[in-house]
Amino acid sequence: MSLVGSLDIGKRAMMVQTQALKVIGDNISNVSTPGYSRKRLELKNTIHSQGNNISLLEVRRIRDQFIDKHIRKENQSFGSWEMKSQLYSQIESIFLEPSESGLKSLLGEFWNSWEDLANDPENVTSRGMVVQRAMALSQSLNRIDYQLNDTRETTDGYVAERLEQLNDKAKQIAYLNSQIQFIEASGKEASGLRDHRDQLIDQVSKIIHIKTIERDNGSVTMYIGGRAIVEDAKFNPLKTTKMSIDGMIVNNLKWADDDGKVDIEGGEIAGLIEIRDKIIPDLVDKINRLAKTIINSVNELHKTGYGLDGTTGLNFFDGTNAKNIKVNDDPINGIANDMRRIAVSANGEAGDNEIAIKIAMLSNIKVNSSGVEVPDNVSDPDAININSYYSDIINSLGMDTQHASLMLDSSQMLITNYEEYREAVSGVSIDEETAELIRLQRAYESSARYMSIIDEMMQTLINIGR
Repeated sequence: MSLVGSLDIGKRAMMVQTQALKVIGDNISNVSTPGYSRKRLELKNTIHSQGNNISLLEVRRIRDQFIDKHIRKENQSFGSWEMKSQLYSQIESIFLEPSESGLKSLLGEFWNSWEDLANDPENVTSRGMVVQRAMALSQSLNRIDYQLNDTRETTDGYVAERLEQLNDKAKQIAYLNSQIQFIEASGKEASGLRDHRDQLIDQVSKIIHIKTIERDNGSVTMYIGGRAIVEDAKFNPLKTTKMSIDGMIVNNLKWADDDGKVDIEGGEIAGLIEIRDKIIPDLVDKINRLAKTIINSVNELHKTGYGLDGTTGLNFFDGTNAKNIKVNDDPINGIANDMRRIAVSANGEAGDNEIAIKIAMLSNIKVNSSGVEVPDNVSDPDAININSYYSDIINSLGMDTQHASLMLDSSQMLITNYEEYREAVSGVSIDEETAELIRLQRAYESSARYMSIIDEMMQTLINIGR
């Protein structure tokens, strides 16, 4: 090998170390950049043949796709449980349990007011207390129904927002696909664009269940329920259409090109839709059943009794459900504006209290939705114990809220573990980069020393020739 060729080897070695130092500098400058994958300069091959030196250098980012897939899979579960946990907490707060303003306390005060009235059927103050407690109970049921439906509308709005985010991120991914293909067609790796694309895919995986496949050309195809929302540079958006579910007009997801159904299996959108279309309507149905039973059971007894003024056959409550329950305020035969019409007596005598006692006892007996008492030994799926039924609603809601919170914590723990693994593989360690800097410095110094020696040898040969 000629000395000139050896000098060229030293020069190339110095250039390689210089390029590697630039890569290390990029790593250090991006140590706090979210989603950044550390990079390494790979010397693929060096060939010395017939005076030709060929070095193949590649800057490659360090990334483990296996870890990425696990994070994205768990992201879908995390997104769903996060939405459920947040909304369950909001729903739980609507019921104000346990507190003096909660329905359980108001129900107890309502039944107690009838007991107090039974002790003194002609007492005006006791009669006024019955009306006051009944109004408080009615207004609480009205409020619960309104806030549950308001929460449902808010949840539906979240679905539309998440869809907008999904389309925006998917569009960016399609654009990045085109840029990555263009750059990598020349043999280089578009590391920064790949990092950005991976970040977007991570974010999309939290919004909705997706599957991804990386093609040989560097692009990523992203699927939702078997259909590609992104393929190469093509973006196939989703849209919302209106549909009625349980009496409410809500946003329904469709493919924009052919109105095809979108299969939603996980992610934030799946959690929101479950709360909107199943959890809240189920709670509304249960509260309506409770309100209907209270209305009918009290009215059935009240209609058979007599007021102080001799009136009979009057309903105590108006309405059919939690939304419209109220104390009978009819201008002519209303209870709210004339408490003498409250029926306490079963036989019309002023001192009789049989009706008041029977109404007070409704808290501890089974009645069906028509307000008819059902014996304990009779099986009737339509019959409930009013107090126990409401307690079961609250207990079930509390368990669902706790379960959602536990599942969220579990999912978060798994994601944290996977992210720690990814950070260990792809993250930038200052200590490691510093050690690599020192190694490259020594290699650069050795290359410089090598060139210096070759230069001295050449000078010696030149002097000999003189």
